[in-house]
This record gives sequence, structure tokens and C-alpha cells, in this order.
Amino acid sequence: MILSFLIIFSFSSIYSIDLGSQNIRIASSITGKPIEIKLNDRDHRSTENYLAFPLSEKPEKFEKVNWLIGSDAERISMVNSSHGMPNPFARLWNPDDLSFNGLHPVTTAAIALYQHLKSIKMKNDKLTIIVPTFASPQYRQLLYLTSKITGYKLTSILDSSTAVATYYSIERIKKGSRKPITILFIDIGAENAECSLWKFRPLGEKLFMELLQYRHSGQVGGNYVDRLLL
Repeated sequence: MILSFLIIFSFSSIYSIDLGSQNIRIASSITGKPIEIKLNDRDHRSTENYLAFPLSEKPEKFEKVNWLIGSDAERISMVNSSHGMPNPFARLWNPDDLSFNGLHPVTTAAIALYQHLKSIKMKNDKLTIIVPTFASPQYRQLLYLTSKITGYKLTSILDSSTAVATYYSIERIKKGSRKPITILFIDIGAENAECSLWKFRPLGEKLFMELLQYRHSGQVGGNYVDRLLL
């Protein structure tokens, strides 16, 4: 259900995290250089979106638990669901879900976020969270609280459709352009699809962006295509 992006700004680099429903990807960008997808400890470009703790450890002592993510967490989750879960961020859509050993969804999401980011050395604590445009106010607030618990004090929320349009305006529209253009953006994830129609109107040195139409479907995504093909 969740496809969101987190962009962490440092003094010299921009780190982005794609919180997909199945996998998580981390990328970095330095001014003047192309975006680089970070490899995880197994030299893979993505990490399985799972959170778990070893079967040998007891859930009664979470303060001493050795939390795991990725394929190790996936294997544990398949063996014993009381020790692991898929996509801990998806639980933020239902904050009353305490099925994972009584832990609040914000707590498990914060643990997962920290585990994915702990290998990155931040130079400041500014964080912009880019969420699906259809995300509810409750989900946005809980994700905001997640970032606070993780340690990011300055956090803002931005819609994914606005983020994509802004990126396009910076990277693709030439400075000094005078002709208005209309662009349709289509974002297809594992379980959701978003379409946004934007109009860009240059006016002198400024560029005005207007969202003309937006549509979302929870019945179009990569998983549905896979099931049809298989």
C-alpha cells in the first residue's frame, strides 16, 4: 500500500530513500554529478522491506534486541511472524494495529528507518518526506512522528506528484524558455498507480506550475501484472 520517498539533505549531498512496498532503495546525488544508487552490504541495489529480530532472542526484551532488515529479516518473518514482518511502514496506515508484540506502528517504522539509514553519515538533520499524493493526513502525521523518533528534528512533508513535477522543471525545462508545456506523469508501483497532469508556464525568470488533474488507482501495479502473467 505504501510507495513513498524520503530525501535527506546534507551540506554537499542529497540522499534519497524509496520506501517501496517490497524493496527499499537508497540513492545519493552531488551537484553536477549523476544520481548513484547505493549498494547494500550484499552489493545489491535494493534491500527487502522487512524488519525482524533473531529467533534466539525473546520479544520481552526489546531494548536488547538485535534488529535486522533485508533478506535476513525476510527469512525470519517467513519462519515465525512473531519475530518479523514485511513492510513495517505499511502499518502506519492502521495505527491501532498492535499485532506485532504490542509495539506501536510508529515504533516499528522508526526502528526500520534507523536500520536503513544508520550506515549513512549525515552532515545535518534536515529531512523532507515525500509521500503518495493519496496518503491520508493521519498517515502523514505518523510518518512525521517516525522521523522525529529516529532523530530528525526538522521534517517537512511533500506530495510525490509535486516532487516529480518540481524535479522535471529543474532538470528538463531550459532556462529562458517561453513556451508553456503540459506534461502527464505516470508513476506505477508494486500495488498502486498515480497519474498527474501538470502545466508549466514560464514567466520571465520564474516558472509557474499548475496541477490540472490527478488520479490514483489501487488496482493497477506491478504485482497485478505479475499475477496476470503467471
